[in-house]
Amino acid sequence: MTPLIGISWSNLLLSAFIIVLVVYVGIKIVRFILK
Repeated sequence: MTPLIGISWSNLLLSAFIIVLVVYVGIKIVRFILK
């Protein structure tokens, strides 16, 4: 039970980090294009 919770938490953290990174890069690209 505990290992599964740990894995799901790490997966959730990883997906959240990837989403934030993609959004950040996307904003950078949009700003660069609009400049």
